[in-house]
Amino acid sequence: MIETRLPLVRLGPADRPVLHAYYDVCPESPDGRRAIVSVFESDAIPGAATVAIVGRDGEVQRTLGEPAEAIGHVGRFGLWLDDDRVAIRHGTDEAVSEWSIVHLSTGEQVRRPGSLRQWHSGIGRGLVQWLGATPNPHRLRQGIRVVDDTGATIAEADVLDCLAAVPDDEYKPPPEELNLMNLKWSPDGARFFAVFTDEHYRRLAGGGGASFKTIVSFDADVRDARFLGAFTHHPIWSPDGSCVLAMRAGGEVQDLIALPADGSRRIRTVLESVPGIHGTVTADGRRLIIDVPEQDHTACAIASIDLTDGRREDLVRFSHTRWDHRDGNHPHPVPSADGRRIYFNAQADGRCGCYVLELSK
Repeated sequence: MIETRLPLVRLGPADRPVLHAYYDVCPESPDGRRAIVSVFESDAIPGAATVAIVGRDGEVQRTLGEPAEAIGHVGRFGLWLDDDRVAIRHGTDEAVSEWSIVHLSTGEQVRRPGSLRQWHSGIGRGLVQWLGATPNPHRLRQGIRVVDDTGATIAEADVLDCLAAVPDDEYKPPPEELNLMNLKWSPDGARFFAVFTDEHYRRLAGGGGASFKTIVSFDADVRDARFLGAFTHHPIWSPDGSCVLAMRAGGEVQDLIALPADGSRRIRTVLESVPGIHGTVTADGRRLIIDVPEQDHTACAIASIDLTDGRREDLVRFSHTRWDHRDGNHPHPVPSADGRRIYFNAQADGRCGCYVLELSK
C-alpha cells in the first residue's frame, strides 16, 4: 500500500522486482524523458536481472543485453552517461566484475574491468572501484580509477595514497584491513571523494561496526589528497561543493554534519536529530530528501526536511520490509536534476517496484 497526495507512476513491470540503483545516482535520462532500471527475471534475489529503459509513462521501451547476476541493493547499477549512452554492471564479485558502456543508437558495447560507481557528464569522466593492484587477503576494494569517455583509465590511486593523507593524530588501521567505496564527484567535477573505512573488514572478522570510517578526497586527476574527517553513514556533496554532508550518530539520535572540502577539519553540525538513512540535498540546498524507516522496518516514509528549521513533510508512505543488501531492497530516494520528481523503490505489495513521484507539473 502506498499513500500520497502527489501523482505517482510505477516504472516497469509489476510482476517482477524492479529497482533503480542508488540514492546518489538519478535514474532519469539527461533529457528527462526516460529512466533506467533493473528488472529481475523472477522473485529470486539475488538473481538474474536485465537493464531496461522505461518511459515517463512507466512502460518498458527496450531492454539491454543479457541478464546477469544482481543483488537486491543496487541491481545492475544502471546509470546514464548522456542521452545515447548508459553504463551497466556485469556480476557482483569485485574480483572479476566488469561494466559496459552501451550505445543506445547502435547497440555497441565497450566492456571494461571493475565497477563504475559514478559518472560526471560535465567533464566526461567516471569513477571506478576495483580490488587494486596489490593482492588483498580479504578481497577488499582497494583501488580507484578515474576513466575517460571511453572507459579507459586516466589516473588511479589506492589505500596507501589515502593513508598518506590521514593526519598523524588520527588512528590508522593496517592497510590490508581498509576498503574504498562510494566514490562521488563534486557538482562541478573538480574533485571526488572516497569513503575510506575498515567497516567491511570488521564485519568479516566478526568485530561489528567500523572503528575507522572517514572521507578522503582528490582532484579530478587523482592528486591533492585531502583528509576531511570521520562520519557514520551516507555522505553526499553539498550542492555548492564546499563540503561533504553526512550523518554522525550518537546514542539514539544522529545529526547532519558538514565536513569542509578544503580539508580544514572544521566540522560543523547542519541540523540536529535528523531521522532516516539515505539522504540527498536538493539542488537549491534547501531540503533533504530522505527515506525514514518506521514501525520496526515494516513501513517507510520519503520525507522532505527543511534544512533551515528541520520541519519535516512526508511526501509518500508505504509498506516496506526487506532492507538487507543481498536479498532485500532499499528505498533510495533521489530527486531529478530539475527537482520536480523523486524516484524511489518500494515494496508496497510485497515485491519491490520503482516509482516516480511528481512534485510539480
